[in-house]
Amino acid sequence: MSFESLKDCMERLLTSFDFAGIGWWYIDYVNAPDQFVCNPAMERMFQLPSIRVHSVARCCPIAGDYNRQVAEVDRSAAAKIFAAYEAMINGETDRYENTFPFQLPDGQRRFFKSQARVVARQEDGRPALAHGIIVDVTEERLLETRLREQRDALQQVSRTDPLTGLANRRGITTRLSELRRESGQPLVFCMLDLDHFKRFNDAAGHLAGDEALQRLADILSDFFSSERDSLQGRYGGEEFIIAFRAEDEMAARQKMEHLLTRIRNEMPPHPDTDDPHGRTTASIGCVLLPAEDERARSVDLLIQMADRLLYSAKAQGRDRLEMETLH
Repeated sequence: MSFESLKDCMERLLTSFDFAGIGWWYIDYVNAPDQFVCNPAMERMFQLPSIRVHSVARCCPIAGDYNRQVAEVDRSAAAKIFAAYEAMINGETDRYENTFPFQLPDGQRRFFKSQARVVARQEDGRPALAHGIIVDVTEERLLETRLREQRDALQQVSRTDPLTGLANRRGITTRLSELRRESGQPLVFCMLDLDHFKRFNDAAGHLAGDEALQRLADILSDFFSSERDSLQGRYGGEEFIIAFRAEDEMAARQKMEHLLTRIRNEMPPHPDTDDPHGRTTASIGCVLLPAEDERARSVDLLIQMADRLLYSAKAQGRDRLEMETLH
């Protein structure tokens, strides 16, 4: 097909794609390399004047000044689509396809999908004629974002204990897997159990018991709020899982003793306890594992080891910490 026949085909396509609401453009690099011709659909998309022929330098969203409107939203996307256009023009490829954000002159932010190709080149390899289509995909992107947010929200719900807002068993497993990848200091894994909690429920009622569990969750969340590499979860009933990193056993022990003090001071009073001050207390069992220890891969093994130490703390009078360093 001759060059002029190709141009005639481009002209006919301008009208056809406009009917479908698809932006269409072409550039004649032989006779008018500084201009692009586009259909009204593309002019409407980018709020260009209805003059059909536009300056590449001033109005092209891919290669001209309008590329800055992409950079207003995403600088890396602006650089990426310009590089793809340059590669096509330089003969490294005959086509490109990309999706990019764009801030319109009136402030709207839209997303567009663009495809282009060189349909004829000059003898020296430079393009002679290139054309492309642009489609507004904003609604599709918004739908994808909403679906992704809904999926993430459902995943979060599936990993969260509804009463306390802490991780549930599934969330504990997921977060512990993340902690294993965040290597560095030794890992401390603990089980915490509120002392005489059945008696608390029997004396104060289950509503008060639920409020006590929520209060404990708040204490744990606040206590570890500055610890990026940490986990707090409700294993079941009044049993909670805690994991964090510490420099050594002394540092871990001091931290957990401080937590026990906060529980004594900040939990609601216990209506039926052996504590002489009527306080609600907790017992904790912890194991400290070297960084990247393979035993940390098994949640069941960690729970078994921490649970043994927890019951040792219970057997020795409750309201205490038992910790063991593994080698």
